[in-house]
Amino acid sequence: MAEAIILCGGMLEEDFILPYLAEREKKKDEPVPFVIAADRGLFFLTEHAFVPDLVVGDFDSAPRGLIDRFREEHPEVEVRTYNPRKDLTDGEIAAMAALERGYKKIVLLGCTGGRVDHLLGNLQLLARIQEEGGSGTILDSGNRITLHQRPFSILRKEQWGNYVSFFAFGGPCEGLSLLGFRYPVRDLDLGSVGTLTVSNQIEAEEGRVSFRSGSLLMVEAADS
Repeated sequence: MAEAIILCGGMLEEDFILPYLAEREKKKDEPVPFVIAADRGLFFLTEHAFVPDLVVGDFDSAPRGLIDRFREEHPEVEVRTYNPRKDLTDGEIAAMAALERGYKKIVLLGCTGGRVDHLLGNLQLLARIQEEGGSGTILDSGNRITLHQRPFSILRKEQWGNYVSFFAFGGPCEGLSLLGFRYPVRDLDLGSVGTLTVSNQIEAEEGRVSFRSGSLLMVEAADS
């Protein structure tokens, strides 16, 4: 399945993002991803001679004159500009644009670090993407964050980092069971209070996660 990669205006790690983009573009068995620059994400890409497929944002956090220079140098790339006094964040505008083009798998880079309000908003954005029929992943060098509404499994060899934490999202997550983990859980009604399911680890070859109802936010994290 073709995916869209969105670069937002948060923490943009050069040593992580550039190899990640290069790796995704070189995969012969998968379509080349559709790359969207959201606001300051455009500055990061142009600084590293990478041309996105779409540019969106109000550019209130981008260097002055950046968008005009980009338009002159790359007239073939669609650029959508918005008034800063708008209802949606640049990241959400970018995600909706990806979904409009039929990209159901969306990877969000530059969504962590810096402002906590934007991080919380980006967690909500995962739910918005899901509501629209897609699946979103927030990614940085130390974290992979995904939102789930049905049981799933995760292979230990494919996990991102060493730790796996779970959070009820948008209401209780009922009947949670974690099998193959260091701290197994059976039929737990997980609410939004407490830290019971933080910092677990997969010990079997596969960690199995099931629940009866609700939404479950999973954070795979590396210990820095």
